[in-house]
Amino acid sequence: MRQLPALLLPALCPAAAAVLFGAALAAPFLMTDDYALLLAFDPHVPLYAGRPLAALQQVLTAWAAGGQLAAAPWLRAANILLAGFAAYGAARVLEHSGLDEGWSWLMGLALLTLPGMGLYVAWLSAGHYLPALILAVAAAYLALPGKHPPTPGRLLSAGLCLLAALAFNQAGAMLYFSLLTAALAGQALRGDSEPRRWAAPMILGLGVVAVYFGLYRLALALAPDPFPRAGLGANLPGKLAWAWREVLPNALNLAAIRPETWRTGLVAGVIAAGLAAAGLRSLPAQRRGLLLALAGLPLTMLPGLATAESWASYRTTLPLAAALFWLLLLAMQSLAGRMRLTRTRGAALTLSACLLVWGGITQSENVRRGIIEPQAAQLAALRTALRTTPAPAAVALVLCPPDAQNPLPLARYDEFGTRNTVHAWSAGPFVRFALRLEGREGVPVGILSGPAATLPPGTLLLDGCGLVEEAAKRLEK
Repeated sequence: MRQLPALLLPALCPAAAAVLFGAALAAPFLMTDDYALLLAFDPHVPLYAGRPLAALQQVLTAWAAGGQLAAAPWLRAANILLAGFAAYGAARVLEHSGLDEGWSWLMGLALLTLPGMGLYVAWLSAGHYLPALILAVAAAYLALPGKHPPTPGRLLSAGLCLLAALAFNQAGAMLYFSLLTAALAGQALRGDSEPRRWAAPMILGLGVVAVYFGLYRLALALAPDPFPRAGLGANLPGKLAWAWREVLPNALNLAAIRPETWRTGLVAGVIAAGLAAAGLRSLPAQRRGLLLALAGLPLTMLPGLATAESWASYRTTLPLAAALFWLLLLAMQSLAGRMRLTRTRGAALTLSACLLVWGGITQSENVRRGIIEPQAAQLAALRTALRTTPAPAAVALVLCPPDAQNPLPLARYDEFGTRNTVHAWSAGPFVRFALRLEGREGVPVGILSGPAATLPPGTLLLDGCGLVEEAAKRLEK
């Protein structure tokens, strides 16, 4: 492919991010944890989850917002730039590893089309994933072998970047292994793979992760979490089974948030065919390179094995989804190359570009219909309900249990189509923030799991399920 203009490429990824996620700037909506973030952020949760830099970042975010809803679009604008920079960095890493320039940039843009990226942009309190992605990209760039093996100084810098990425968010930091997988697979498919050159980056990544979780376990032993999660490495068989049944099919569905069996099979089939076609005609060293690349896939989910990460969550599986999307694009390139037809190679590049356009449109709709509109409708319904009583002495909200008919399971409620009235930890800040917007800050708020027999005089009782229905009616209009 001809060299693309030097100034065009750095601007391409941020511009694409602005196009995909620009709708997130149009309306003052919030995700569940954002209410708590804008009210009075408590760094307890990220600190005890092993994310000290995330705690610092969220404290600064809460300070910058000043409790004002009007600050949300500005914070999302910063997230959009960070997302674009992460995609740009991924493209540079893949190009640095020796992949074709055009395919490298397509693969970088593919990162923006994954559902997790839309969450990172729209969800203020999930913004700490973006610095983790960028630091993981920097670590990969420093550690991956280019024309020459990385020097000890570069490997040390890569280790420090990866350690900082883990301190922001463990799941996001695993993009390091996604990039290793794609770069190594790309080298093997091109026929110039030397697996031994990749030993240092792989060992470095595993070593940094082991050191990090060792320090995390030591910190928990010295200062036990008063609200502990499941222990490190708890229920590994159950997690592995869940990964096979749910996580892998979700990741194979690319930009879609409602997995379809046919799409899962098609994507998996193309990846398998492309890698198999290359492996059958390759030298032993190249086959070893492909096997080593595939061995990197489970490493993208290491934090889920070590801690109580929510594996049904799109925000925690983005590294795996990115690795699979990149392998799909490489497999399409491989299949076209095996046909040895110039037009076929061009068709493969065009088809890949169309796939990205589909992913971009799907992602934009995910953000608009799955996040912006439901959240805005819920907040509007709650503010209308609060206006029914001019000066309540207190407000009590009855939680609404999850709907078994909802097309997305409970584990994803805090992402797409959130119900802020399902959990006490989200419903409380949700009501308090709405009271602030109505000029009634300081009114006591109570959260009930079911109807109460008696309530103090002057208490405004809110039905969580009624708010859900009212929000649904607003969406239908």
